[in-house]
Amino acid sequence: MEGKRATVFADALRETLAKGEYKRHDELLDRLLEQNYSPTDIASALIHLLGEDKSRSGQTIPEDGRTHRPAPDHDPSPRRSPSRAEAGDRSRPDPSARDRRERGRDDYERPRRNRSERAERSGPREEAGTVSHEAGMVRLAFNVGRAHAVLPGDFVGVIAGVTAIPKGEIGAIHLLATKTLVDVAEPRVELVLKKLNGIQFKGRKLLVRLAS
Repeated sequence: MEGKRATVFADALRETLAKGEYKRHDELLDRLLEQNYSPTDIASALIHLLGEDKSRSGQTIPEDGRTHRPAPDHDPSPRRSPSRAEAGDRSRPDPSARDRRERGRDDYERPRRNRSERAERSGPREEAGTVSHEAGMVRLAFNVGRAHAVLPGDFVGVIAGVTAIPKGEIGAIHLLATKTLVDVAEPRVELVLKKLNGIQFKGRKLLVRLAS
């Protein structure tokens, strides 16, 4: 996707993100991110698939999906029945074909094992609830997550920097695919909501609300 097409696509994508009028796929994004795929790789693959779909849409597809081949000319000469030896040879499996099938199964299973190993290394998926488990803390939801290439330290920095509250009053931080849950000391909640809502954070307009 180059040149003018890329510019038009980027403009349309920005407009869609700004309006927020799109179906969310948080669960799918979470699975891919937990398998160690980066947000930029996921986005690049989606754009690549979109380009392939558009190129296929211009191709002519036969009505029944089959290629029509002319029927072979009729051979009037009588056909000879195969001998018993020939029939026996054909009934025995071809060792080379069996080897190819075994190699194909190995090639198929290997990437599946690699994917499962990556999932095991990433650990079980954490279920972050909407209520803080820390005494005196309230859980807030931010509209920025792992898909936007943020880290827990980014949230500590923006909260402490904008509101001037001590970092010790910022608790657990749970990064999800497209949002983040942050625990804040209860007396500071109103200040955080007032100061952070609407500011620019990682190229996005930040929206903060109570998670519960």
